Amino acid sequence: MSEQRITVNMDDLENLEVDFTKAATVPAGELLLRVDKIGLKRSTNDNRMLVVTFKVVGGSAEFDGRSINDSWMLEPEDALFGTRAALKAFLGGDFDGPLHLDNEMLESLLDTEAWCLVLSEPGQAGSAYEDQNFARVKKYGIKAPEGEASY
Repeated sequence: MSEQRITVNMDDLENLEVDFTKAATVPAGELLLRVDKIGLKRSTNDNRMLVVTFKVVGGSAEFDGRSINDSWMLEPEDALFGTRAALKAFLGGDFDGPLHLDNEMLESLLDTEAWCLVLSEPGQAGSAYEDQNFARVKKYGIKAPEGEASY
């Protein structure tokens, strides 16, 4: 007796077309990003970090609305420089001393915008994703490109 391994009604697939055009990686460049979601996780080294999802809202009309993810390290102390730069870009201020992270502070980040330099980099060699490119924020808080509004 053969095992049924396909559980799709073939009538449902009739005339189904899937367009992968929008599956392309967000291109490298200067993009206006809006903080869309924030979560707290632990890294593979068991350090706390914020996982931030951005939406592209400027700089590339073709990719507006697409998502980019980044991690802002909260420990160890020598890994805080990127998080500090990101907070400064999205919230302003200097962040020179202690900062109390609570829901109110994190909620104040939601929907804030900043111009950022985004790179497109290959997946990690040897991983299942090595043939894919991933968008990554290289620098937060860059000057708005010529002709674009700054925030």
